[in-house]
Amino acid sequence: MKKYLRVIYGIYLRLFSSLLLFVLILVEILPMGRRISTLFFERVWGRFHKVQTEKGPIYFCTPDWLSKFRANSFYEKEPETIKFIETFNAESVFWDVGANIGIYSIYASKLKNTRVYSFEPSLLNVELLFRNIQINDLGKKITIFPIALSNKTSVLDFFMSKNDLRWAGAHNSIGSNTSYTGGKMTDFITSSQVTCRGEDLVKIFNLPIPTHIKIDVDGLEGDVIEGLQTMLKEIKFILIEVDESNKTLNDRVKNMMERENFLRISEVGQVQYVGNQLWKNQVLKD
Repeated sequence: MKKYLRVIYGIYLRLFSSLLLFVLILVEILPMGRRISTLFFERVWGRFHKVQTEKGPIYFCTPDWLSKFRANSFYEKEPETIKFIETFNAESVFWDVGANIGIYSIYASKLKNTRVYSFEPSLLNVELLFRNIQINDLGKKITIFPIALSNKTSVLDFFMSKNDLRWAGAHNSIGSNTSYTGGKMTDFITSSQVTCRGEDLVKIFNLPIPTHIKIDVDGLEGDVIEGLQTMLKEIKFILIEVDESNKTLNDRVKNMMERENFLRISEVGQVQYVGNQLWKNQVLKD
């Protein structure tokens, strides 16, 4: 029954979207039609969602359903990441690797006045990331790097899942068409994009070494960690999203982190860390 309902719903969406497109075409035929359609799209881009925090409201541009979902589920989707950010202070330096549309970059900057570096290779997401930073007046506090972090400094194929080829989409991969579960992506497009080792990036741009990192790159978290290399001994905490079903990635992350004297933390402030793994440098003080 559910299968048939999904089919019917899919047909409804296609028909309704085709009707809207037809209306738009008719509008553009009219005098001043293109100006009207331009104003319409400006209104779409002018939609935003407000999230209240203890340091005041933050805003997210929400032109489509997925960006709206990410803003609506701000506190519920990943409470571990929220709690992780709440442990920062003004001296923290945060690398948000796989920043998407900037949900956590903006929260860290707004809540803790933290210096933030946002890494996001999807140019669809970078557009919204930029807009969100601007509407929150954080342009001088958050630096955007529209590249992928990995274990190579090179130009590689960037794979984007067609099912998520939209604003606020995810499930992308650099260098191989690997999915977040460890399998292969089957329906994707590719482009050539820059990737960089974190260690090289620090040297090239004379960046401060981060005290805190969040890594969410859909199955390539191990490559990002490998690219940090000698930086690891100076990083206090690393939050890594790893799909629990991906045993190969779990084992790789565990071996690398323990080899670098990191200890996995299971709970912070009564929030359990499972899919999001929190690792603490045992050598450095908090």
